[in-house]
Amino acid sequence: MQEFKSIDWATIQNKSDILLNVAKEMLLSSASYPLKDIKQINPACAGVYYILDPQKRHSYVGEAKELSKRLKQQSTKNTSTFYKTYSKVFKGNLKDIDEFFLKYICLNIARKELEEFCMVNIPTSLNKSHKNKRKLIHEFNHSNHTDIALWDFIQIHYTNVLIDGESKLVSFSHIPWNEARPPSRPGVYSISHDQYGLLYIGETSNLLQRYSKAHSKSTYISAFRRNLGQKIFGYELKVKNGKRRYFTKYEESSINKFILESYIRFIPVSFGRLELEEYLIGKYQPILNRKSKNSK
Repeated sequence: MQEFKSIDWATIQNKSDILLNVAKEMLLSSASYPLKDIKQINPACAGVYYILDPQKRHSYVGEAKELSKRLKQQSTKNTSTFYKTYSKVFKGNLKDIDEFFLKYICLNIARKELEEFCMVNIPTSLNKSHKNKRKLIHEFNHSNHTDIALWDFIQIHYTNVLIDGESKLVSFSHIPWNEARPPSRPGVYSISHDQYGLLYIGETSNLLQRYSKAHSKSTYISAFRRNLGQKIFGYELKVKNGKRRYFTKYEESSINKFILESYIRFIPVSFGRLELEEYLIGKYQPILNRKSKNSK
């Protein structure tokens, strides 16, 4: 089995599908537990989980930074997103949630990409959102020893991987907002302003859509715009259709003007974007991020 002394960011990104196929096989071959026993299993780690019905015909995959907390949520009918979808799709002779089974793996990096990869390449019938974020892979054989060793090495040395990703992002200058041309790819980005400094760090499955459709236009789907309006301008979010996600037209105009005076930089990421975002937020503490402030 090959041993690795180091691995660079670019190589990991280029081998992302191979690495995710390794993890998918690990997930599918992991031990199976009755979902009703999850309180006794209590996995204290970040990772990806896979839920199957009793006949193993319908399944759901998800990721979580705290698997124990998420799995307790998924094992309860009133809070389970997978079971709500199952109930809507298969009306009538439904299996009880206690009859479902669970598989999971712990991992330190690439849990979002593995979730997206499994949705397409298992595939999972009960996932209804965030599908088709990865390509269907036909040509893979079973993972070889070298691929497995590389996956294990990356999971152990994930902090070095994130530091390498950070160096790639910060090597780029911030671009004036209206001059930016992000690609239609997954990635991580940061937003800054001459007066306020670093404003926000985010991750997305599509950099172009997040830049052009969310942050440039829609407060409803942009946490950055909502936090900007509240913290910088002191605006209060308005309620519409039961959602507190709107500002007045005048307030939206002020936010748009501010954003056009801001800067953005970005880096495409095929492996580890969620963890890179968490790491960067924890290190740089942007003033408009609210989640993962304690990540280091």
